[in-house]
Amino acid sequence: MALTELTAITGQKAVATVSKKDISNFKLRRKMPIGAMVTLRREQMYEFLERLVRVALPHIISV
Repeated sequence: MALTELTAITGQKAVATVSKKDISNFKLRRKMPIGAMVTLRREQMYEFLERLVRVALPHIISV
């Protein structure tokens, strides 16, 4: 779910990140998917930053 949403927001394919070691307190095992990331460079980075500042952040702050 996070991968598809991040891909839709950025316009670039997201990659799942996995855990490097076991942590029993968090019920986390090695190589479990724990996040998602996208590397944005140049124009795509600035377009995403502009959308974030002009659309998303004002909406979050006003709520």
